[in-house]
Amino acid sequence: MSVLLVEAVLAAEVLAFTGLDEEAYRRPDDPSFFLVQMPAIFCFGLPFAAVGALVALLVTVAGEWLGRRFTGREVWWWLPVPAAVAAAVPVAAGYEMLRFAFGLTPGEAVACWLLVTLGLSVAALVAHLAGGQLSVGHRPKWQGRVYGGGALVSALIFALGTAVYATGLVGLYRPPHLGEAGVTGTWTSNGKGTLRLEKDGTARAAGAPQDTWRGDTRHEGCVGEGTWRYEPGEDTEETWDQKLHVSIGDCW
Repeated sequence: MSVLLVEAVLAAEVLAFTGLDEEAYRRPDDPSFFLVQMPAIFCFGLPFAAVGALVALLVTVAGEWLGRRFTGREVWWWLPVPAAVAAAVPVAAGYEMLRFAFGLTPGEAVACWLLVTLGLSVAALVAHLAGGQLSVGHRPKWQGRVYGGGALVSALIFALGTAVYATGLVGLYRPPHLGEAGVTGTWTSNGKGTLRLEKDGTARAAGAPQDTWRGDTRHEGCVGEGTWRYEPGEDTEETWDQKLHVSIGDCW
């Protein structure tokens, strides 16, 4: 459980840094914000870590059995095999839901499978190493090692991420300044519809996608005519402040 919780914190930290250069509709959180999230990750992650720990122990047992079966001894390099099988179950089961909710692609699903496999493999490896040293009257302090190593890796990730962006090696994403002239025109969304913004303030939608819920019905497309207006924000140099307000019937 300790290994899985530490892995969750490290994953949140890495995601915070890697998302700074990606196109986004809102200003991303500061990477240091993950420090505030750590207590929440530990508290709300406990039930998931408990289930994950059980799976990791089963992976450890299966990996040790494979080692004895095919090499005559328990070896760590068999652990990723059952870990990959165990990781495939939740990824395959949740693929359709994630594809519908977040647009998950098959390539991203494979990446998720590899990451879950890695996480389970590391947890199983720690269980394998710690289990080999357990004896009556002797209990290695693996928990302290896990948290200490996790804190060190977290500090290294933060230092490396800060250095990469501070030196300009990777640039922070900044929305382009559009203005009313830049907003006017026809906008499309992955070929699923169009939104036409006229110079006179008229907005026309033809199957434009939306993510609003009306009772138990999900409205995927918007068709109709309305109005739009552009707000540059209080500071025209801060492009995150600009907003576009569109009003079309019950769509927006």
